[in-house]
Formats: sequence, C-alpha cells, structure tokens
Amino acid sequence: MAKTDLNLLFGSILLILLAGCVAPASPEQITLDFWRSALSGETDSARFRLTEASHDIFQQNPPPRIPEPSVTTGKIVIDQDQAEVETLISSSKKNDKTRQFTTYLIRVQGEWRVDYSLTRKNMFNPLLGDLFKSLENLGHSLEQKFQQTMPEIERQFNEFGQQLGEELKRFSEEHKPEPPPKRPDPKVI
Repeated sequence: MAKTDLNLLFGSILLILLAGCVAPASPEQITLDFWRSALSGETDSARFRLTEASHDIFQQNPPPRIPEPSVTTGKIVIDQDQAEVETLISSSKKNDKTRQFTTYLIRVQGEWRVDYSLTRKNMFNPLLGDLFKSLENLGHSLEQKFQQTMPEIERQFNEFGQQLGEELKRFSEEHKPEPPPKRPDPKVI
C-alpha cells in the first residue's frame, strides 16, 4: 500500500512539473484550432479560443459549417500583444474555392485569443481585401521590374559618368589658358 501511494505521489509530481513546461499555443496554432472547431460545428471548443468580447458575435453569427474543412495558414505578423494570421479555408468539395482572409488575435493574460469581431469584418468584406491584395501584388511586381532593370540603369549611369569625365578633360585641355607672355628681365643699373 505504501509503495502504491509513493508511486501515485511521484506520478502527480511528475505531471505537475511537465504541465509547468508547456508553452502557450502560438497564434498559428490557435488560428488552426479555432477554425477547425468552428467550421466543424464544435462551438464550445471554438469559443474557448475567442476573446471575451467576441463570444456574443460568435454565438449570433457563427461561420457556416464546412464538411471536412481544410485550414492552412500563411504569413504571420506578431506585434507585441496583437497578431495577424493569413488564413486559407477550403472544403473537401472539388468546386469550392479557397477563401483567404486575415484572422486577428489578441494576447490576453499571456494566451492568444481570436478577435472574431474584427476577423469577421475582414472575412466578409472581400472587395476591400481584394483591393488591398491587388495593390500589394502591384507593388511586388513594380519592385521586381525595378530590381531587374537596376543593373542596366547602373551600367548606363557608369558609362555616362565616364563619357562626362572624358568630355570635361577634353574641354579643360582645349580651354587651357595660355601662360602670360614673358617679360624681359629688368636690368639692374
């Protein structure tokens, strides 16, 4: 009996120590867990990952259920106690297109929570999101074209600089002032 109690005590201490070593979930993991739960209809599990202020709007306007949802993440931006996770959701159906939006999170008492209110506004305003995405793509395209043409611009600039240097040298040689005529040496009397 004493050996069983000792084993139970040792096991309890080990569990407590291991529980203290577990790090809080990342914004990416919270996003994945939230959307998988919410889209599968597991509202209690999804609600556990929300900010307190988001509970009512989630209850009133939960996302539609999707059969066998596929949830993936892209770019993640963390700025102190706020995070943005690019989220991609698709269904197992062949004709369903992938929906892309940003999931917003807030760190509350050291743990990340989904700000469903802000996320929902972003999610259901695709025109604005598409406009920003188009502008971002245009910016990347212009930057790439500029980077591709930069070596040619640099070569032409160096060539122009060499030509200008040669012209200045030729100009200064052609317009070199003539030395003043020599005066006869004054004779000393």
